[in-house]
Formats: sequence, structure tokens, C-alpha cells
Amino acid sequence: MTTLNIRDLKRAARQLLLGKYGILALVTFLLACSNFFLSSLSLLAVPEIGGLLGRVLDFAALLITNMVYTLLLAGMYYIYYRITEQEPIRFSDLLFAFRSHPEPVAAFSVLSLIVEYGVLNLLPLSYMKFGRSLPFAAVAIVLLLILLWYTMTFSAVLFFYATDPWHSVQDYLRQSMALMKGCRVKFFFLLLSFIGVFLLGLLSFGIGLVLVVPYMVMTQMLFFRARMGEDTNGL
Repeated sequence: MTTLNIRDLKRAARQLLLGKYGILALVTFLLACSNFFLSSLSLLAVPEIGGLLGRVLDFAALLITNMVYTLLLAGMYYIYYRITEQEPIRFSDLLFAFRSHPEPVAAFSVLSLIVEYGVLNLLPLSYMKFGRSLPFAAVAIVLLLILLWYTMTFSAVLFFYATDPWHSVQDYLRQSMALMKGCRVKFFFLLLSFIGVFLLGLLSFGIGLVLVVPYMVMTQMLFFRARMGEDTNGL
């Protein structure tokens, strides 16, 4: 498949998911539980000290737990990649990044956390400085656009890691940036197209998300593969 048509990508995703929703729903559920557990752990592991030391310890705990979750997320991407390759999947594939080459995934999790943490901390600081004013609105828009650009540009990092885990984080960042060049807006609209089913999943008290998330992730994987096909054909 080399088309970036959203409807075609979604149709192909549904076909690939047939007969695999059970294990993927379980993977999604366990990832959600892991995220909840790790988030709770990062809050409870550090005593309330306050001051600079407290903030440093909070960030360190968040850094470690976010790293573990991102490694699990890389394993999830590996599972979906194997499905697109028509290869058998095992539940143990969720630990793929822990067994293979975890360093680039860990480095990417640190970089992403620094960017997100920086933006989320600069927003209240700019509000304290400017208050409800036009300068604050301008700063907030710029910061959110930076975060959006980062998210779209490097959204394929874990996809490239799943295809070949033996590269450096710099390689994966360059590959993702090259892949997403000129199609960030298309990818953004692809994500927006899932708002309806995502809200339905939330309305079912989150239970429906174990089916919605596999649909979303598989469609994203096919988008990346289609984009790679376009680049290959253009060489």
C-alpha cells in the first residue's frame, strides 16, 4: 500500500485487525494499567520535600517511570509492525525493547519528557508574567505549536525502532523527520478523524478504548508504511 488516503488506510487497518482484536485489546489494557501504576508510583515514591530538591526528585521519578512506559510502548509498536508484515505475534513481544536495544528508546523518552515538561512549565510562568493578555495568548500559541510540531515530526520514531532496533536515537530522529516532512498536516488530520470513535470509547467508561486504540495505532502504522513507499518510489 502506498496511498495516504485516510479512508483507504482505515479500511486496510480493519482488515489486518480481523482475528487479532483479542490480544491487542489485552495489550492496550495492560499498557493502560502500566501507565496508571507508573504514574501513581512516580507520585508516591518521592516524599513531599518542596523547594528545588523536591522538584528535582519529582522530575527524576517521572523520568524513570516515563522511560519504562515508553519501552513498553515500543514493544506495542513492534507487535503492530509484525502484524503489518504478516508475521505471528506473541504477547511477550511487548517486552521487545527491554530485550533488544533499549538505549535509543530510553533516550527518546528523556528528550520527549524534557520538551513536554518544558512547555507545560513555561505556560504557567508566562501566565504569571503577562496575566490574561495578548502577549500571554501569543506565547501560549507558540509553545503549543512547538509541542505539536515535535509530536508530529517525531511520531514515527518508535515505528522505525520496531523495524530495526539497532540504530542510535539520532538515526531514528532523522528518519522520522525525513518521513514526516511535508505530511505532518495530513497525519494530524488522520488523528483528528478518530475523534468520533474515541469519544464513543470514553462514553463506554473507557472500556471501548481497548478496541479503539488498536484501530488507531494500526492506521498510524499503515500511514508510516505508505509514506515509506512514497519515498522509495521517489528515489
